[in-house]
Amino acid sequence: MDYLKTAITALMALQLLWLCYSDIRFRRISNPLVAGLLVCAVALGFLVNGRPALYAPLLILAVGFVLFCLRVAGGGDVKVMAALAVALTPAQAADFVLLTALLGGVVAVAGMLLSYSRIRQQGVPYGVAIAAAFLLLQLAP
Repeated sequence: MDYLKTAITALMALQLLWLCYSDIRFRRISNPLVAGLLVCAVALGFLVNGRPALYAPLLILAVGFVLFCLRVAGGGDVKVMAALAVALTPAQAADFVLLTALLGGVVAVAGMLLSYSRIRQQGVPYGVAIAAAFLLLQLAP
């Protein structure tokens, strides 16, 4: 059982690495990548929690949709957060959102220090913060 969880988490880590590259380089998160993460998250939800979560991801999707309409968040970022939340308990989902927000600030500051003009023009690659928050939660005991 632990081997299967490790294998799924490792597969998700590889997908999240690709997501980070794509978000930093092109500021795009592809739908097939989100779908692959969702499939893995559902499997992880069944394996770890007995069933995938439903309410927290729907809440994240609803709030994220409003933020997307207000041009505060990117559509890919919202979809990825909701897809990853499927694998988490409600308490973990709350930690995930909070940790993502904190790491988003770190990514924004680092981005401004490294390439201020690109961040001003294209925005913060928030997928990096989302991926880091999820992986940190998976590594936590």
